[in-house]
Amino acid sequence: MRFRLLCTAIAAAVLVIACAGQAGVVEPGRPHRHHRPTTRPLPSVAARQTPIAAENARPGTADWLGPEATGRAAEVYASATDALPGDSVALHVSTEPAEAYRVLVYRLGWYGGVGARQVACSPSCDGSHAGSPQPMPAPDADGRVVAGWPTTDSLGVDATWVTGYYLIRVLLLSGPQRGSSATTYLVVDSRAPSHMLVQVPVNTWEAYNSWGGKSLYPFSLDGKRALRVSFDRPFDWHWPGAQSPLGWELPLVRFI
Repeated sequence: MRFRLLCTAIAAAVLVIACAGQAGVVEPGRPHRHHRPTTRPLPSVAARQTPIAAENARPGTADWLGPEATGRAAEVYASATDALPGDSVALHVSTEPAEAYRVLVYRLGWYGGVGARQVACSPSCDGSHAGSPQPMPAPDADGRVVAGWPTTDSLGVDATWVTGYYLIRVLLLSGPQRGSSATTYLVVDSRAPSHMLVQVPVNTWEAYNSWGGKSLYPFSLDGKRALRVSFDRPFDWHWPGAQSPLGWELPLVRFI
């Protein structure tokens, strides 16, 4: 099973993921890897215990999501939507007001019904970073909002991480919203041969993302849509019709 980033439409009996690119332009602001899946003869049953199968058999981590931070208490975005094992991904975190936080990383899946397994924490599993507030720029003439925040953390993609959806969680450790979180996503592609290809609609995520006040749809307070949107900003799934992967894609990820 491999995960690939594409803007696409996938129709099935119980799932439709639609590409929103016709509504405007999604500007990634970073290179995306589009890999052609490798095919090979089906292995024997004895040979099918792959690293992915071994990972899926591990116990999950309870309480992996937790309550969502409200307002601008905690926000995060990553410098890339996808990565390979061994890569380093920059994180951009804002807490308003300045509060302590910890970064937790989970791989999403079935895990015996728990739904995810923790694979990393930064700076450590009992340590903390000092947060600070970052601005929300106004939309430009096309409605595009680019956060442009400094790098606050660097996430190393461990060589043992197998392909899949990874949730990056910024957990507040102090302040009035202590225990709540902000989240973003990273897709890991191990480039291992596979008989299944999962196409991840990251362009659709950004098309519906209204952080900064605009998306490619007329959900803003003034009823006007942006002509362009950027990946360089946190996700805001509160606007009507927001296409959160936890709502639309997690059931498929848990199944496969």
